Amino acid sequence: MTSKSLVDTNNLESALVFCERIANTSLVPQNFRNKPNDILVAIQMGKEVGLEAMQSLQSISVINGKPSMYGDSLLALCRKHPDFEDMIEEGDDKSATCTIKRRGQTPVVKTFTIQQAQRAGLTSRSPVWKAYPERMLQMRARGFALRDAFPDALGGLIAHEEAMDYPPQKEKDITPVQTLDQLADKTAEPVVKEEKQIEYKTTFSTNDTCTEYDTTEAASKIYIKYEKMIKDSDKLSVEEKQKKLDSLSTLNPSLVQYLKTKHAQRVYA
Repeated sequence: MTSKSLVDTNNLESALVFCERIANTSLVPQNFRNKPNDILVAIQMGKEVGLEAMQSLQSISVINGKPSMYGDSLLALCRKHPDFEDMIEEGDDKSATCTIKRRGQTPVVKTFTIQQAQRAGLTSRSPVWKAYPERMLQMRARGFALRDAFPDALGGLIAHEEAMDYPPQKEKDITPVQTLDQLADKTAEPVVKEEKQIEYKTTFSTNDTCTEYDTTEAASKIYIKYEKMIKDSDKLSVEEKQKKLDSLSTLNPSLVQYLKTKHAQRVYA
């Protein structure tokens, strides 16, 4: 099959030049912006599972330290596999079941319930779970079933929706401390143990997507942009605009609070 990509991913030098050229363009997802090395790794990961370069950037992201792909993209990869036969999904806001049929093997059936989500603390961790429990349960059941049925096609990638539910990884402090010899030798310079600042990323959610940003400020700018698009839309009625604005606010409570606090600081400064 002929590649549609302009970049030769088999040539490291060519790939590096390509990554550096596109790193600061607006078409590159925010989590890859100005990060050519991350772009290169994502393209390589995508290549290993059969994706073109730009498909990889649009589908793959590292969430809470885990490489992941949107649930629809996982399904698309598995559908291209020659042994894929069918997928059946059933569910509501209480549970979801996904059945994957692979040629010559017993169907894989996975169910994920709202009780499991509550025990794992997922429903209280993300507003998306409260607003769209049916979709989140569906993606969890689908992700588990696809990974068990087609581990060879997915190459270790997990569903983006699942990765978002993992807690942020904390950096381990491996700074060496003073040894017994250093403590005994008064002339030895003590090793200063530095506290590492752990940066927590901020997410911006819509009805269809959930995107991670490096800072709350960056996520809040996207929130304001979406809010303005809704308010300025000529295709929506007043009621429809209010409904979409309420939904946006419900999905992003931390950003709403951040913007309120920021506004108050400007007023009283």
